[in-house]
Amino acid sequence: MVGGIVDAFKYDVAQVIINCRANAYVYQQYSHRLVGDAIPDAGPCAGITALLAACQTPLLLILPCDVVDPPADLITRMLNQLSSTDHGVVLIDAAGRHNACVLLRTSAADAAWAYMRSGRRSLTGLFDSLLLQRLMHPTIVDLDSPMALETYRRKRKAFTRAED
Repeated sequence: MVGGIVDAFKYDVAQVIINCRANAYVYQQYSHRLVGDAIPDAGPCAGITALLAACQTPLLLILPCDVVDPPADLITRMLNQLSSTDHGVVLIDAAGRHNACVLLRTSAADAAWAYMRSGRRSLTGLFDSLLLQRLMHPTIVDLDSPMALETYRRKRKAFTRAED
């Protein structure tokens, strides 16, 4: 899954940085750099904060490894949604739910650190505190649980059979 995401956007980004909590040897082949969490065992916000600190460009695109088949025009759509005063853009589904597909200005690093230092850990809370713009994409496939993975496999298998 990681390789698919990296391959999909390798010509659109300056550098691939992976936030890795364990098994660095697995992820190292896909990235220029690996970073650990800003605060150990503090969830996705700690990974995002670490990535913001490590990023050396004005913008950071974060794509979780459990997102399948991100749209090819994702970066263009996010950039078009981003105004000069926004901290970033988060992708949401038709129900308004988000995952960690987000384009952030690295200037938001201090605000992310402040959020983490306050003891808060909610991804929704971090995104709300940064006042991120929301970009709707109705078909986000996020395989963040064994049930989601099995459902995706069944749908994919049915789709493949229908093509035959």
